[in-house]
Amino acid sequence: MTIEKLSGHAVKIYLSLSDLSRYDLDFDTINDGSENTRRLLTVIIDNIRRDFGIDFSGEKVYIEVFSRQDGCLMFLSFSERETVRKKKTCCIVCQFNNFESMKRFCMGIHGSYGKNIKSGRLYYNSDGLRLVIKLSSEALVRIIGIVQEYGMVIGCTDIDIGATEEYYTRFRCRNIIEKLAQSADK
Repeated sequence: MTIEKLSGHAVKIYLSLSDLSRYDLDFDTINDGSENTRRLLTVIIDNIRRDFGIDFSGEKVYIEVFSRQDGCLMFLSFSERETVRKKKTCCIVCQFNNFESMKRFCMGIHGSYGKNIKSGRLYYNSDGLRLVIKLSSEALVRIIGIVQEYGMVIGCTDIDIGATEEYYTRFRCRNIIEKLAQSADK
């Protein structure tokens, strides 16, 4: 097995016939999703992390495999643009039991972290109020601490956002966090 770093997010792997047979694989079975294929990929990704410092964990990995007479050629990559974007911003879903708690929360974060907040969306249903906040990743831990004083964190995943969009009604308003913070001052 020979691994060559192509960039900070892509590698080329040459697997000989003996490499493939060590995992009871050949070109026709390497793409079958079997336990043997998963073991081979785990070893390859561990070697890449150890030897080149490229971490594929948490990334959507693209795998291309090409047949050769003496084995196969494999390319592993992930989108560099997606990784950069992920590291800069994230979302958090917060829930509040009442409007006053949510206003106080908005007042608390707007003054200290207003520049870190990219956008906010307000949702409501009979269970309460939810804010979906897009913010810089560097402020996430601090915002979570503040949320817990006034409400609760539902989560930070696409599933949490999707469930909120599905089961709650959106209140359409631009700059909702800023407006709620200003209304709390009055």
